Amino acid sequence: MSEETQPPRTFMDKLLDVEMTGGDRLRSEGRDQGRTEGKLDGERTMLLRMLTLMFGEAPSSVVARIQAIQDEETLEQVAQQLVTIQSLHELILPEMAE
Repeated sequence: MSEETQPPRTFMDKLLDVEMTGGDRLRSEGRDQGRTEGKLDGERTMLLRMLTLMFGEAPSSVVARIQAIQDEETLEQVAQQLVTIQSLHELILPEMAE
């Protein structure tokens, strides 16, 4: 049907469109948040694997501090240290939030 031959939209039709749009927005935000969390999890996992390959199994305190990192920039800063450090003791990690 062309726009000219479609029946006029009711208030309820318009309201449903708004609700669907709001729901779509919430779903989209949830997907974006899930992708971000998944990406961070993957980066943490890769960082821990690299540390294990280079220096053997990391102490639980180091693992916990890496798992606590919540932003990509900090993970990148920690990962960049891997090209210059000679031992796990040289690794500078952010303090854990209490």
